[in-house]
Amino acid sequence: MAKKVRILLVEDNEDQALIFGKVLESILKRPFALEWKKDAGEVLLEIRGGRFDPPDIVFLEPAPGKGGFALLEELKGEPKLSQIPVVIYTTSRRREDFLRAERLGVAGYIIKPMLIENLEEELKRIPPLAGLI
Repeated sequence: MAKKVRILLVEDNEDQALIFGKVLESILKRPFALEWKKDAGEVLLEIRGGRFDPPDIVFLEPAPGKGGFALLEELKGEPKLSQIPVVIYTTSRRREDFLRAERLGVAGYIIKPMLIENLEEELKRIPPLAGLI
């Protein structure tokens, strides 16, 4: 049996997290485990405290004031974690956010769609998920 793909979703909205999980269930062919964290600061504390169990991929909502970009910088700046693909999953259409994420080496940038079908299509375009669909 194939190893479960470990996916970390950092998302402050529980409804969005539930929808995200359901969409993954519908498109992924490999077994996966989705871990949901409501706050990027919590993940930062785990990293800095040596309690972080690195996932295979991270989907990150860099909500203002929630430490999302600080987490992205930590992941990409730590040699042991820098190879984990990080995909931004956000409502932000700000060019500055996109450029900052791109500079930090994200694997993708998804602007949250309004329709579930659109989210399915966006996720299918993310390179780290391509082999799992």
